[in-house]
Parts: sequence; structure tokens; C-alpha cells
Amino acid sequence: MTVTNPTSKAPSISVSIVSSNDREDLYAELCYGDTQFGEIALAEDKSKFILKIYILPDMSVLEFDAIEFSASINEAINRLKRLEGLTT
Repeated sequence: MTVTNPTSKAPSISVSIVSSNDREDLYAELCYGDTQFGEIALAEDKSKFILKIYILPDMSVLEFDAIEFSASINEAINRLKRLEGLTT
């Protein structure tokens, strides 16, 4: 049984732009609460942005074109809105 405290605020997703000594590029860290779950960086050939999502606990990496991923999420939301009658 899971008990939640209704007055506690749920963690949120945060974005931090990072420059690191062990990398030449800038990248955006994606965190949920205190846990980094992914990053977005410009591809080496500078043709697109790459989204990497880290799968816990073994830190496997899923890698996507960030623009395509964003478009897929927007498409899913729009389809669900239409199916639920929420289209304006």
C-alpha cells in the first residue's frame, strides 16, 4: 500500500544548461526532482538535437531526434484531446 502526503509538492522536471570539462559541447540536463533522467545536445554534425533518456537502474540510454520526439508527444496529446472531446 502506498500512502502519499496530499500537502507535499510533487517533484517537477527541470532543465539546466551545462558546460563540462570532459565534454566540448553545451548540453541541457533534464532532471525530475534530484534525478537526472536525460539530456539534450546538438549532434556532432550540428544537423539536429539529440535527446538521450537514461533508463534506471542500469543507466541504459534511449536516443532520439529531439524535434521528432517533441512532435510525437504533441501529436499524441492532440490525438488524445480529439478522442476525449477536448479539441477547441
